[in-house]
Amino acid sequence: MADATSWASAGASANTPYTVSVKAKNGDGTETSTGTANAYTSIETPTGISFDTITTSSLVISATGTLSNLNAGSSGLWFNETSGNLGCSDSADWTNTNSFTDDGLGPNVQCTYQVKARNGDTDETPYTATSSKYTLANPPATVSHSGNTT
Repeated sequence: MADATSWASAGASANTPYTVSVKAKNGDGTETSTGTANAYTSIETPTGISFDTITTSSLVISATGTLSNLNAGSSGLWFNETSGNLGCSDSADWTNTNSFTDDGLGPNVQCTYQVKARNGDTDETPYTATSSKYTLANPPATVSHSGNTT
């Protein structure tokens, strides 16, 4: 590999920091000093989102798929709300947990979300497809009746 300027490592783990050392040698066999580089491998792209808990005032949204080492470096998930409905919101910041709670919503409100991930070096994946869910409607008031007719 006298002319190699790149190298691929098989079996590297997703979203994991690695240090690589390199040096060059000229035609006379004289080597340069060793240079090193530190970088995270890519993180997996979320496969979608799921809605885990639904109430009249909140939605709990989770990223689906394998997401390695969300606590590593600057890794995290960003939940993006795309409907623009009043009250629906994005995650406030990148989160290193797999879910986000959008609360303070009203009853029967539809919110639409997508999610993306980033690795420890802040390299981002594409967003997932969007998915929508309504909060629960208010339960009906107590029903009363007076007498039966035949």
